[in-house]
Amino acid sequence: MEKTQQIFEELLVLNAQQGDSKAITLLVNRWNFKLHKQIYRHTNDLNSTGDIAQEAWIAILGSLNKLHDTQKFGVWALSIASRKAIDWIRKRQVERKRDEIREMAAAEIATEGESNNPMMQSLGRALKALPDDQRMILSLYYMESLTVPDIAEVIGVPVGTVKSRLFYARENLKKIIKKYERPETAK
Repeated sequence: MEKTQQIFEELLVLNAQQGDSKAITLLVNRWNFKLHKQIYRHTNDLNSTGDIAQEAWIAILGSLNKLHDTQKFGVWALSIASRKAIDWIRKRQVERKRDEIREMAAAEIATEGESNNPMMQSLGRALKALPDDQRMILSLYYMESLTVPDIAEVIGVPVGTVKSRLFYARENLKKIIKKYERPETAK
């Protein structure tokens, strides 16, 4: 009986590789629950399991023609589902780090604005006026002394993006500070 099921599954894979929509539907029906279970084992998040499974199926069906050993479909599909779940976990970790860094930067900026030094007060107000992403980049670079590649890793963007954001954050900060130094006179 098991050998018959294996042959049937291999036939489904071969037909699915040829674009047979019925074979694709049968494969999805046979493996969808197993993929969901595998994803849930990694994430322990029932709400996200369906979305991750959908991403896995897109990847599986998109590269099905690259599968040469049709006997390995199950192992291959489960490994793709596992990688998608791990990617989801990593993305959530990066998002949590970003949120923590934003909170820390906001707390530091708030305390610096309370200084008796007028220049520090001006800087604190200017930093508060920056958009969150620019404030975060400046905080990581100047307050945490992280390198550009380290910042890129922490916030999950390319090094070039960090350099660009750092440049624009500095320029924006200069404009804001000048505005505080030369307040508009009443007309």
